Amino acid sequence: MTANKALLTLLLYAVSFVALAQDDSKKSGDDGEVAQQQAMQHVRDLIDASKAAEAIPVLDRMLDYYAGKFPEGNTRWYVARTPEETLAYMVQAAAAYDRGTATGDKAVSLYVLWSEAHYMKGYALVELGRMAAAKPSLERAIHLSPYNARFLAELGNLYQWERNWEKAYELYLSAEDLAAFSPPQDEVKDRGRAKRGLAFVLVEQGKFEEARKKLEECLELDPKDQRARNELDYIRSLEAAKSDSSV
Repeated sequence: MTANKALLTLLLYAVSFVALAQDDSKKSGDDGEVAQQQAMQHVRDLIDASKAAEAIPVLDRMLDYYAGKFPEGNTRWYVARTPEETLAYMVQAAAAYDRGTATGDKAVSLYVLWSEAHYMKGYALVELGRMAAAKPSLERAIHLSPYNARFLAELGNLYQWERNWEKAYELYLSAEDLAAFSPPQDEVKDRGRAKRGLAFVLVEQGKFEEARKKLEECLELDPKDQRARNELDYIRSLEAAKSDSSV
């Protein structure tokens, strides 16, 4: 197949998948989804009140609901936040079909809280110190929403906790890049978090100049980013200590 024909095939797949995505997403806006939105608000209230353990059963009921409504099978499910993210997923799915590596007969992108429920379960488990248990939930959230920078950064934080610097850096780097797909109101926050994560890893690796650059980029995005300022102060203290010890 020539490059032009391959591109045409890819675009045709993507257009057909977007139509499927839009049709199914409209169907998802029923009373059941309204109930899930209410459940998610309850989850957030519980976590804000430091009651993460009480949030997990609520999230499990949400996940049971979505598993029943969108069963595993011949459909590759995605969960998006914007039309641009949906299109990106459909192009990704179309490319998989073109390569012969697709996992289903069709791909559908939904506008529901399914991946958010997996993410929030992972987040709640982290709050409870159950890091190993949190990882599958975050990985499942990313499977459904592979371009969600917030999910990627949270998994990066888990690998950071494990001191797996290579994997943490890889995830933070992806989050930094894919923040372009975040909703406009979240893009700066998501990109800033990814950059701070990269800076943390770089500091741990002794790469202070590279870390400083990332933190300065954070401040260019948001001059009020106090966490970035604190990290810059920390780097200066490390450099001063290193200088004193060499005297």
